[in-house]
Amino acid sequence: KVSLQRFINDILNSVDARSELENWGLEIDTSLLQVKGRCLEPETILWGGGASGKAGEKANFSSQIGREKLLAPCDIREWLVICTRRDEPIVSRFLQLLMQESSKIGMRISQPKLASLANDSTSNYLNEIRQQFRANQTELIMTICPTSRDDRYNAIKKLCYVESPVASQVINTPTIRNEKKLRSVTQKIALQLNAKLGGELWALEIPGKGLMVCGIDVCHGPIGSKSSQMGFVASLNQRCTRWYSTTHKHHEGQELADTLRICLTKALHKYHRENHSMPDLIIMYHYGVGDGALPVVAGY
Repeated sequence: KVSLQRFINDILNSVDARSELENWGLEIDTSLLQVKGRCLEPETILWGGGASGKAGEKANFSSQIGREKLLAPCDIREWLVICTRRDEPIVSRFLQLLMQESSKIGMRISQPKLASLANDSTSNYLNEIRQQFRANQTELIMTICPTSRDDRYNAIKKLCYVESPVASQVINTPTIRNEKKLRSVTQKIALQLNAKLGGELWALEIPGKGLMVCGIDVCHGPIGSKSSQMGFVASLNQRCTRWYSTTHKHHEGQELADTLRICLTKALHKYHRENHSMPDLIIMYHYGVGDGALPVVAGY
């Protein structure tokens, strides 16, 4: 408000600005228009064990994180950590703190199997994952890399998504090297692990019943590519803390609504299995819809 009033005063006090406005037949009021707005109450954050706390006027509840139990914490029993031999002291300190901090929020993390590598070549990480991964047993693979490299990150993620489906966490050593920031960083990593393994961090009280919230995004291939990938997510419970996700290839010239229909049908089947009923209300979020595409969104 103060900045806008100062801006108006600067214009009114400028001869050139007033002259330009007069040429356009415009006039600026000396004061801002006052309107009545609706002030919403601060949200209540729901935690595990029946605990709750206000998010505050700025919706910042970071002080509660690490102090309250998670809504639905996960246990991690069988997991693998891969790092270079040079980083072992840093990794050991981080893992010790991770188990301490995770217990405070209700997670139980067992001691991992630690594999150390002679160097940080991408092939070493991939080979170690292939050797150590056990289908239906390994719950998580954590790789700690000395430096940030997109090619290595992409290779590890592709292996853990496609060839050996397992939850994965890639960490760069500098992220866990600073002891002053280590506790805060470790808390955030613990939250990520819980979310990746299907746990629930916290929730809000969402009014109504039978709600499903869906999100859609489309990843376009390189120039000249004739297909894209649609990513689709849908909430499965009233608090929107459990989600179904799927992807579907979308071909050039194909109606987007056809792909959306397939994804939504799968989500509805999953929702019904979880709740033994269909949703009463579905809210769709799209990454961006132009005016010309609004009839398609409304029709499908």
